[in-house]
Amino acid sequence: MLKKAAVPLLGLLIVVMAGCASTESSSSKNPPADVNGTWTGGTATGAATYTLMLKQAGTRVTGTLTGAGTADGPIEGIVDGNTIKLREQGALQKLLR
Repeated sequence: MLKKAAVPLLGLLIVVMAGCASTESSSSKNPPADVNGTWTGGTATGAATYTLMLKQAGTRVTGTLTGAGTADGPIEGIVDGNTIKLREQGALQKLLR
């Protein structure tokens, strides 16, 4: 069962990925996009505002998500060229509990 916050979180991730997008295809030959910093976004209706605070080391990304309700908390991911993939930090461990 999906949490109610999963849909807004997906929307936020689409906004973040769109900010890193280009017409070039992602390739490990290209250096990773710089996603360090604070990113903000929201829903089309303006009902919610989300904030991602990201810190990047090479291709590894860690940070925090706020504004997503129960999905708030630490996140982690990778950057490959102009593509970023994020997930809830420790998501696999939470599924195994």
